[in-house]
Amino acid sequence: MRINDASSRSRTNPTPEILAAELQAHVETLAGDDLEGRETGSLGGLRAALYIAQSLAQAGVAPALPVAPEGSTLSGYLADIGYVGFPLRTEPRLMVTTDAPEIDGEAVFTGAHGVDFDYVVGAPAEGELELFVVSSRAQAEAVKPLRHAALYIHGSYGDRQQWLEVMGSPGGRGWGALLLPGWPTPGDHRPLPLHGVASSVDATLPVMLRVRGPLRKQLSEATGGTIKLGIEGLETTPAYNVIGVIPGQGTPDRPELAREVIVFTAHYDHIGIRGRAATSPREPDDPAPDDLVFNGADDDASGVAGVLELAHAFAHEGAPARTLVFLLVTGEEKGLLGTEHYLDHPVFPLADTVYNLNLEMIGRPDPTVGGPGRLWVTGPERTNVMGAMEAAGIGVGADMRPEQNFFQRSDNIAFVRRGVPAQTFSSYALHEDYHRVTDEAATLDPDHMQAALRELLRGARMLAQGELDPVWLPGGNPYAPADAGAAGR
Repeated sequence: MRINDASSRSRTNPTPEILAAELQAHVETLAGDDLEGRETGSLGGLRAALYIAQSLAQAGVAPALPVAPEGSTLSGYLADIGYVGFPLRTEPRLMVTTDAPEIDGEAVFTGAHGVDFDYVVGAPAEGELELFVVSSRAQAEAVKPLRHAALYIHGSYGDRQQWLEVMGSPGGRGWGALLLPGWPTPGDHRPLPLHGVASSVDATLPVMLRVRGPLRKQLSEATGGTIKLGIEGLETTPAYNVIGVIPGQGTPDRPELAREVIVFTAHYDHIGIRGRAATSPREPDDPAPDDLVFNGADDDASGVAGVLELAHAFAHEGAPARTLVFLLVTGEEKGLLGTEHYLDHPVFPLADTVYNLNLEMIGRPDPTVGGPGRLWVTGPERTNVMGAMEAAGIGVGADMRPEQNFFQRSDNIAFVRRGVPAQTFSSYALHEDYHRVTDEAATLDPDHMQAALRELLRGARMLAQGELDPVWLPGGNPYAPADAGAAGR
């Protein structure tokens, strides 16, 4: 499709200084109701991508890709990730029969979308898909991908990804469907809206369903069975990453730094709007029953605003020693789709990418790390980055909630799996607005964001100018081969 210039506010800050007002303006735009929760592959998501592209252009950051012939200059910032979004005509229908104990006395269970299962990703299809069920635990290493089978795969996200890699089916390629264990009970999660995301280029990827409650329990105990899935899709919308570049020039002593790359990331997608049907489930304590939009102000419009302001600052400081890539991705909420696409199609070779600095949920202060103006770092013991920043007097600290596994829960982990040192900087304090319609721009603290990002900019300069060479500490990369050596790679 032709990309038209998006209308965008003019910057009021001609200096490299990071300002609370600029951060607030970015968040208010990205988290506005008119962007409808920035669902991957939605029109709201596309508008968000265009706004981000124009913000990078206004900041003086160069596009990472060639400008399309006869297209807008913004097209050079937009990387099609090979997925499309599509609204659904009706709620997906699911019927399950397994050899596990019956659910509520019924051998055939009809699951309710948004209650018993979510349709996460898959091909936009018409009609009904019928597959037999295979269990990864029951079949163990004998399981091979089958297009006419649905695989119920056990374990954590990392365990599942590793199992699929070992079985020669990365991302579930070759299966008809993946059935993923979701939240334990039906009542602790809002239904996803009637919107799907599908690969537009890879026909080997499966339909993905996230199951929970009694249906999850039944599938986890089953060794076989069948599912019938009914889907009715509509016209599709493309999904884009947004990428800008500031080329490095090296230093007199280290000219080779020019080819080394620091990638700054944040995800601009969120979870869209909840179903408008009168029967759409609501949580018993719903604080805003008439609000349909998951605005995602903290998650992660705040991180996107931070990356945009860092990009603006660097663009006004002269050429850095290392090359800087500013990567705003979509599809994080769908399983890191945008980040994985970038890693498969990097702007510069991954071998030259020395660090990924990811921003996720920086909109409110966290008292565990010192309150306003401070960010914490996931996996602080995994690289030398936080220690070097602290030694330089920069106000960052360690993630005090390692049991939450935040190191594995954002886009940085995709870089880690490719061997690139990568960490997330955040100030998320487990607030109750996470993935709720109440995550609004008005709940954020722009002054905290300004102070925290000014501190972080000092550390980012160390990376950009070659004053800090990021490396894994011994054993730091959990995905490294056993014989990778002391550096943990």
